[in-house]
Amino acid sequence: MKKNKSFDCVQMKYELQARMAKKYEGLTDEEIARRRREWLEKSDDPLAKWWRSIPSPQTSSSKGFDAVKTQ
Repeated sequence: MKKNKSFDCVQMKYELQARMAKKYEGLTDEEIARRRREWLEKSDDPLAKWWRSIPSPQTSSSKGFDAVKTQ
């Protein structure tokens, strides 16, 4: 028997994408990236706090993908 869903994640994703498209309408990719970076650097949102807590690629001690040589 099929249950009625009270939460539709696909609908939520669609609504969030539409809101973001409207928010950044008319801006260049660089301006969008700058605004997002500023929000991450200044916001008290839990996601922004988490983002600030992880090491950046420039300060990370791991070598990452740039150090991998392909033959």
